[in-house]
Amino acid sequence: MKKLFFGLSVFVLVFMFSCSDDVTTVNGTVKASYLKGVKVCLEGTNNCKTTDKDGKFEFKDLVIPATLELKIGDTLLTKVKIKDKNVKITPKVLAGDNETLASYVGALLHNIGGCSLSDNSCDLSSIQSVNISDLSDNNSLVKQIKKALQDNETLQYDIIDTDNETVNKITTKNDAEIYASINPGMIGKDNISYSAITDDGNYLHLNFDITNNTLSYTYKPNDNNNSTSHQIILNNEYKNVVFKDSDGALYFISPGFIVANIDINNDKDVVIGLQDISNKIDIKDMPDSTQYNYIEPDGKNTSLNIISIWKTSNLGGNWSDDEGDFGKWSIDNSSKYINIVNNEAAIKAFIKPSYDNGSASFILGGIDSEGDEFIGFGLEAKTLTDKDMSGTYYYYRFKEEDYETICYGKATITSTSFSYADQYCQDDLMESYSDDFEINNPKKGMAKLKDKNAYLMVDKESGSLIFIDTESENMIIGTSNPVIDIKE
Repeated sequence: MKKLFFGLSVFVLVFMFSCSDDVTTVNGTVKASYLKGVKVCLEGTNNCKTTDKDGKFEFKDLVIPATLELKIGDTLLTKVKIKDKNVKITPKVLAGDNETLASYVGALLHNIGGCSLSDNSCDLSSIQSVNISDLSDNNSLVKQIKKALQDNETLQYDIIDTDNETVNKITTKNDAEIYASINPGMIGKDNISYSAITDDGNYLHLNFDITNNTLSYTYKPNDNNNSTSHQIILNNEYKNVVFKDSDGALYFISPGFIVANIDINNDKDVVIGLQDISNKIDIKDMPDSTQYNYIEPDGKNTSLNIISIWKTSNLGGNWSDDEGDFGKWSIDNSSKYINIVNNEAAIKAFIKPSYDNGSASFILGGIDSEGDEFIGFGLEAKTLTDKDMSGTYYYYRFKEEDYETICYGKATITSTSFSYADQYCQDDLMESYSDDFEINNPKKGMAKLKDKNAYLMVDKESGSLIFIDTESENMIIGTSNPVIDIKE
């Protein structure tokens, strides 16, 4: 009997310790942007948590592996199996690694909450249920979306809020493409490509492999048809925004811009590129008449200009800046850029059209009519609002007139103030700065800093920030949306 009791005791002890090894506190985040009000339940139980404003939830004493049910109000979004105590649930996870489905899931979650597709957070706590038309059966919402896409049906759905009011909404293919463009990491996109211009007037096409942190680029001089291809291995240096190669060179990579000093043919070139649009640029992508706030850095003095673009016919239009006529433009039907003709000039411009209600991005470069090489970039001059002027941005800073000395750090916009603080500088001389600003004064689409001749340009849609001090030549390019999501 004693032997049996001893044996049972050992069994119970072993069982208890083996089980306790699987009991842990699980911390998780639900993100398409930060999603507040998502109900996260242990499958088949009433053990539920609701995500906070940062999309976070926590379960104490949870046995893993486990299956979690995610709900919008009373509607099952989908089920997710977890094996680790730190969980990050994105549209990629919700869609089971299906990139197209993930794009629609991300867009739909923003539409449900009445949020812009570019918003960094979205509150779903007022939603009671969501039903996709003709598919409201026992399937999860993700399965309903998948079925609608398979049947080529319109993704139309009813939202019932906590006041029992019903709203009918539609999520379109364009919505999904916009969401994917702004949030490539959220949908599990493997790579992102850019069209770029160098400060010596040449052109590059770049591709960033998100999974392997590899940057490939094809370099094509503007005066011939020859091209060379290269590949660089990068390491995450700061917040999945600034990357470093084996030679110590720094690269700024975001969904909106890519900026770097790249050693091309034994010469350091400043490279600025825009994320490629999915289709070749078309006349409909060009505005009837639009202004862009435009910065032209050349390492000696940085000018801040306004470029005006307007159509003259279906074949093209004219450009001008604040110094006068800048030339004519026409669309190159074989590419995604615009040719500009001005006497003997060889100039190209890349434009990423505005999605949602944001600003179109713009870069311009080449050889002007006097034979000088140049590069410039900017954003569409759209009226800024108080809503635009907020957020945290991780940046890449060109230091004064020396565009080979780079710093990086964090900038913050709160209400009427702007500040930045370097985390690192290549010359070890870090700085910080803070000042109040006034929006759209005196230039449309810019916020003017009060204590110096400096300006802010912000596009909340793409998460892009540009800061320029025209006296010191200090210039910042920042993003609030890393290509790869920042780890919690």
